[in-house]
Amino acid sequence: MSGREPGACYCSGCRNTFADVPAFDAHRGTRGAHGECRDVGGVPGLELRDGMWHGPEMPEGLGGQRRAEVTR
Repeated sequence: MSGREPGACYCSGCRNTFADVPAFDAHRGTRGAHGECRDVGGVPGLELRDGMWHGPEMPEGLGGQRRAEVTR
């Protein structure tokens, strides 16, 4: 990783970098006034790749699909 990747989220609490907001949110617990960092190695679905924690990949064929237009 060179610098910060677009969309990456850095956590100043545990000093880990996450590939996107959903991965960052997955590592946050609800204890305390502002939440807490969970042990990222124990969070299901997160894996460390290229120096950042990533969530599960989107299934093939779903990326870039648009929501159908609503007609009245």
